[in-house]
Amino acid sequence: MNKLAFNGLFGLFVLAITLASCSKEEEQTPLAAGTASVTGRLTANLDETDFQIQSVPEGTGITFVISGADLDRFPQPNYNYEDVVVRGTANADGRYSVTLPATKNAITAQVIFDDFEFDATILTTNDEGFQTAVVERRTFTRPSTSVSIVEGQVLVKDYAYLNGAGNFVPTATIRGVVEAQFIDNVGDPTSIALVNGGSGYSNSNGVPVAGGSGSGMTVNIFTNIDEEVFNVSINNAGSGYTIGDVLTITTGGNNATIEVTNVNPYDEAVPAGVLLTFTVNSSPYKVFTNDLGAYIVKLPTPAAGQNFNYSASVTGADFEAGSVFFENGEFVSGSKIYTFDGVGSQTLSEGSIIELDLTYSRSN
Repeated sequence: MNKLAFNGLFGLFVLAITLASCSKEEEQTPLAAGTASVTGRLTANLDETDFQIQSVPEGTGITFVISGADLDRFPQPNYNYEDVVVRGTANADGRYSVTLPATKNAITAQVIFDDFEFDATILTTNDEGFQTAVVERRTFTRPSTSVSIVEGQVLVKDYAYLNGAGNFVPTATIRGVVEAQFIDNVGDPTSIALVNGGSGYSNSNGVPVAGGSGSGMTVNIFTNIDEEVFNVSINNAGSGYTIGDVLTITTGGNNATIEVTNVNPYDEAVPAGVLLTFTVNSSPYKVFTNDLGAYIVKLPTPAAGQNFNYSASVTGADFEAGSVFFENGEFVSGSKIYTFDGVGSQTLSEGSIIELDLTYSRSN
């Protein structure tokens, strides 16, 4: 291919890329011959107290660079090919989309990411081991990478930025919800008893019931020749019922009744302010549960290339809370002490996110 023809070809392609970049949100369907599509999301941990990863700021750029020689079917060894550069930017959701030149044979595009600055929310550990959140201006970076593309291909490539510059200690994240059983007599029914057989019923499955503190229960009923219910079983347990609820079986004479005799109680989030301590290499890292019983903690890990094994042991402070429990033949309300249910040590590696839900049990 002579130089004049090659330059003409690149001029047309650059014009096409320019027009496409003005409407990058439009779908490339079908893809034109000689192109490939790459789309995805750019994310960064802008708020270390948030359980969800965040999008990079709108307008953050991602650039794809392809060697011009790779696009020539018959490359000339002495020709000075120019790189083809295609740039995309993230929208408000961190999503980008670009259309790249491609051939029937796989070629490689270098992927380069813009740096950006952001007032990030960072978890820090004070001298007493408590983790607190501070807002700090950070520069977020991501090393360049590469992607292989083929003509007609549609690729989805999500990329996450590294922690902002200034966070020199490599870390891992442990997060989760802490729960305990506070109310023993409310939950999903596991057994019922017939109280009144009523009248006008026939054998049926999935019959709704009315009344009580919950919702969604249906039952199977068995009747005698007098159209009275003589036996009943749970078809769908529903939820939120209290032991002792008396429920009416609908249909028939609407006068047969049953009683909830047992339930599977729920675990609920512990109160805010329950203290958890994560110990790494004899150093404590302390965090409190929030209003939803959730926690998140950042812990040190070995630096890249180090062979040390880091692990975190977990303990929880006792707390007192109101409970409903069975005592002396009846359910009563009162304050009880809850103690932490131990868990095994958690192995830490740089950048890892460990989902760890924790539980407490009521002391006698």
